[in-house]
Amino acid sequence: MKKPARGLPRLYLIVGAAALALAGCDDGARGDDAGPDGGRADADAGPATSDDAGPAPDDGGPAPGDGGAPGDDAGPPAPPGARSAGCGMARDPGFTCFDVVFEGAMRNWCINIPDSYDPNHAYELVIGLHGCGGNNRAVHGHRAPMEADGVNEFLFVYPQAAASCWDYGATIQPGSDVSFIQHMVSEAQAMTCLDTERTFVHGMSSGGSMAPNVVTAGIAIGFACAAGNGTTARPTPAWYYGGRTDGYYDLIHSAMESQARTNGCPGTTSPIADSPCVRYDGCTMASLVYCEDDRGHVWPREEWAQGGILDVFRAAPR
Repeated sequence: MKKPARGLPRLYLIVGAAALALAGCDDGARGDDAGPDGGRADADAGPATSDDAGPAPDDGGPAPGDGGAPGDDAGPPAPPGARSAGCGMARDPGFTCFDVVFEGAMRNWCINIPDSYDPNHAYELVIGLHGCGGNNRAVHGHRAPMEADGVNEFLFVYPQAAASCWDYGATIQPGSDVSFIQHMVSEAQAMTCLDTERTFVHGMSSGGSMAPNVVTAGIAIGFACAAGNGTTARPTPAWYYGGRTDGYYDLIHSAMESQARTNGCPGTTSPIADSPCVRYDGCTMASLVYCEDDRGHVWPREEWAQGGILDVFRAAPR
């Protein structure tokens, strides 16, 4: 066993995503990784520092829906422990987006139904959050390997923030992004077969900082935070990525260490084969995986990231 990766600063500053949200790029990997700098809600953030140049494809602004709204009669989520109301209902495969009027505003979300979809199998749900200036369609495009890895276990949904960045709220209240995310999950439960106790969330930059807040709101039970500085106040299965040349590296690493303490991790780690990741040993309350390399403000697209996130979700206690 070994201590966390060489050269990592020991900063024990607890940084909440609502207090300091990262300036965002849309998701990406080296070569065409950093999307446009969409700014952020907090004017003190400063510019994004991606040096992994080039905009990701289809990452500018909210995407229009390509399907009708799923209906206003979806109702509340199914009771805990139950299969969702959509079980037994056939769905056409494909990636579909919906324009919906929610709490007086036009909002958009998307779902991917694989060709192998079984309406009688209760899938686990994975929510994907874009970075500042990005959009839900681009996240779906960049997460194709993740969707392929989890095709028999997970369904994937992608909400669009009301503004360029997420609002970083963790309380369900009218007009908030987290309220819309809860609504999206209810809609997904009404139209597809889901395990209502197994919802997870991942995000990049602004989306990474928002992801733990979706857990805090009671919508998800585990998160992945790439190039973001979000944490939860309760033990939560978590996956983090930080690039050592990211201008926000210290904040990202500090947030990860805060979550490690919350999860009851004593501080020693074991390397994960074929990856730049370590698994924290002996966490008494929830698991934690941390990955870092020499890139900047990006979301890695390699299998160790996309499949590794799903491995953390798969291992979450039932």
